[in-house]
Amino acid sequence: MSHIVPAIGAAALAAAGNVWWLPALADLRAGDDRPRSARPAALGCLTWWLGTALTAVLWFTPAPGLLGLAVLAPAAVAGGALWFAGCIRREAELREAERTWAAVAPVAVPRQARKGGPRTGRTSP
Repeated sequence: MSHIVPAIGAAALAAAGNVWWLPALADLRAGDDRPRSARPAALGCLTWWLGTALTAVLWFTPAPGLLGLAVLAPAAVAGGALWFAGCIRREAELREAERTWAAVAPVAVPRQARKGGPRTGRTSP
């Protein structure tokens, strides 16, 4: 089978992934305006999508098909490691916020409120 079909699919997937990599890029560009845990998670997201885009580019060339997979696999592993590091840092930030609020307020802050809670103030009927 020609490389053109998977190349078009990977390119379409990378283009459709803009709903994830554009906010990740915005998180990185925001710098100190975002929590420190957002940076490794955003880098992980960008690594995943950059690996997909580079694989698509390689599949459009006459290079062997396995070369694209050789680029995609390390990008997926590195992206996953960065995302995991962001998750660990986020949990540490939540624990620190919990300790801070425990020192300020005698009542514990519910875990749902710490993680962001519901996005709307409306209740369902």
